[in-house]
Amino acid sequence: MALLPLHPPSVVVGFAVIVLGLSAALTSTTEKYLDGYFKFAALAIATSVLTLLTLPLMIALEITQSGAAFTSKIMVELPWLSILWVLWLATGSDGAQAAQTVFLADCSDYIPKIKAACQETSAIQAFSFLNWLILMAYTIFVLVLAIIAQTRQHTGVWSSSVATAPFFTPGAASAPTTSQPVDAPAASYGPSTVSAGGYETQHVVHSASASQGGTGPAFARTLASKTPTFSLPASMDALFVPLAEAVGASVDQLKLIICLLVAYPLGSLFIRIPSSQPVLKHLFNLGITMLFFFPVLHLYGAFAQLLASVLATFYITKYYHSSAMPWVVFAVVMGHLTVNHIIRSIFQFSYETLEVTGPQMVLVMKLTTFAWNVHDGRRRAEDLDKWQTAKRVTQFPSLLEFLGYSFYFPGILVGPYLDFVDYMDLINETLFKKLAVKGKNGRNVPSGRKRVAYRKMFFGLAYLGVFCGLCSHMELRHRSLSVVRGTKYAHPGRSISVLWGNGTHEILCGLDSYGGASLGPLRRFAVSDCEPQGASILTGLGFTGMGPSGETTWDGAANVDPLNIELAPNFKVLLDSWNMKTNVWLRECVYKRVTPKGKKPGFRSSMITFGTSAFWHGIAGGYYLTFVTGGFITTISRLARANIRPLLLPAPGASPSIAKRIYDMLGTLITILLLNFAAAPFMLLGVNDSIVAWARLGFYGYIIIGGSMAFFYAGGTKGLRRLQAKQASKMVKPEAVPTPVNEKQFMIPPSLDQIIPPQK
Repeated sequence: MALLPLHPPSVVVGFAVIVLGLSAALTSTTEKYLDGYFKFAALAIATSVLTLLTLPLMIALEITQSGAAFTSKIMVELPWLSILWVLWLATGSDGAQAAQTVFLADCSDYIPKIKAACQETSAIQAFSFLNWLILMAYTIFVLVLAIIAQTRQHTGVWSSSVATAPFFTPGAASAPTTSQPVDAPAASYGPSTVSAGGYETQHVVHSASASQGGTGPAFARTLASKTPTFSLPASMDALFVPLAEAVGASVDQLKLIICLLVAYPLGSLFIRIPSSQPVLKHLFNLGITMLFFFPVLHLYGAFAQLLASVLATFYITKYYHSSAMPWVVFAVVMGHLTVNHIIRSIFQFSYETLEVTGPQMVLVMKLTTFAWNVHDGRRRAEDLDKWQTAKRVTQFPSLLEFLGYSFYFPGILVGPYLDFVDYMDLINETLFKKLAVKGKNGRNVPSGRKRVAYRKMFFGLAYLGVFCGLCSHMELRHRSLSVVRGTKYAHPGRSISVLWGNGTHEILCGLDSYGGASLGPLRRFAVSDCEPQGASILTGLGFTGMGPSGETTWDGAANVDPLNIELAPNFKVLLDSWNMKTNVWLRECVYKRVTPKGKKPGFRSSMITFGTSAFWHGIAGGYYLTFVTGGFITTISRLARANIRPLLLPAPGASPSIAKRIYDMLGTLITILLLNFAAAPFMLLGVNDSIVAWARLGFYGYIIIGGSMAFFYAGGTKGLRRLQAKQASKMVKPEAVPTPVNEKQFMIPPSLDQIIPPQK
């Protein structure tokens, strides 16, 4: 048995003792009052006894005989542990089915004896699934290590014990070092595991030659895992290194992209599981997520942390019925995320590093939304609004259902986030059945999924291909360091990219200055928004009905609107088109919830929501510089729209004037300019680096902002309103209606004109 931190089989033994006691108590109760017993309880007793008869003996023999016992051999241990985790999975699944069949209401709604039986059933179910997850993860982990050791031409791998196997010993076929001489002509990335501050970390090495403007090897520490401190050989990552060098990406980024692309064929497999087998769908989600996190991404500790948040949320929402329950969940999961943000800041991870906070940010949205949905399910229907009524959870899920929801594989790494009701509609194909949708071969799933999904995939790949093909040399971190250190631009003319650097524009120009600061977010958008959206659509998520020509539409999983990001006519349209799912979460789980009942949301609600958004993103000062700058940009955008735009609107039925077209073009150009300026701190993270970078750009963004605000607050607003009054008979006067709550933006602070309006 493996002598690894946390010793997984020993934990299973402890849980088996608990399950045995609970199952015996439940069986005693049912035989006394119901003159019978539950089949799942009998299976739980049998599985617990089998576990307790074998695992302690195997552990003892390994310790006393130093791995020489027959039962310690990998070829014996793995098959037996696999049999055990199948039995534990069957126990948990039968328990979940029995709980749904027998205990229709919440456990607290029964008399004491039945309540106790209900709670015992839930606990048996929970510990059975935990034992399944622990044993399955352990067997997969050991199997991967054994296969890698075998490929390195080690002998006797399968006949040795886990404790003595040459898992971490270099073999004849070990991978060559990924380091690169300083004078090498191309950049290289390679991982090497080190220990820092009690965390298992990796140094991702990036070398660039002097001819490329590089400064030699640069190191960015990446958090591989917290405890347990497992470490896979670098040889597996070495498989990705040549491709990473070819496309100009880090190994972490490349592995993320591969996971997102692999989700496409897996999505097609997922939807072929019949809706009559929901357990298989939940297990499919769990299995694929573990495949991503363990052998591919090596994020063992990250998965353990996510699982801890999931289990904490499950039991808090299940057993704590106070009105404060959602806020308790919010505090637990947001506090956990903030701790990891602090760790990320201490280790100074770059934005290219893949670690726990990315998936955790998505999970925080899902878990807090679930808590509010459960809370709404316990409230009176007349006290709820339309969204709360549609998303409320009235029947508490089984642990397996909740794990499947939490670890929904197309969205686990970077989103999209979905609520529990939509997930169960996806599992049961409820939405398709309600709309009487008929697809091919008599299935309920509507046709057209693949057309939309693969269009998303190809769009994202094309965007990424253009970036990698033309701008692989534009590594933002090194460019930012050059800017901060005062390095001269390679070519003076390239500084023009500050005028037109929003993604493809900078790429097509081949520019290399700092101006294209939004390139990083755009690259992330291309992969982390388009790719998972397409994979989600293949699983059946996001169906929004039929279009005007009879084609199916799949906009429910969308998180961005690409065209309105690239060519937004104003800043509000840009914000409305970016991170749309995050805005829904902030609106429904914070903005509305912090507003006292019977009152309208105001400045206080907006600031609390903005603060939540800021902490959710992280604690780096660069985030806050971007958000505050965004608030000022929104202010001048609102003032321009309210005071200048009405003067240029055509008369009813007339075509837009040349002046209106020029206004629209200038609005798009200024939006791109200000986006690039405001996005710089979001990528650099550090306050000092951000200020120095802005200084190198001449603070042009704040010159535009300051000049505009000075104009509007120094009498410009009053003068423009007079012009509007003079032209009132010719103008189209827009209706002065407040922004609906479902169109409000919460990722930036309230605009200044809402607090201190200019004189009109």
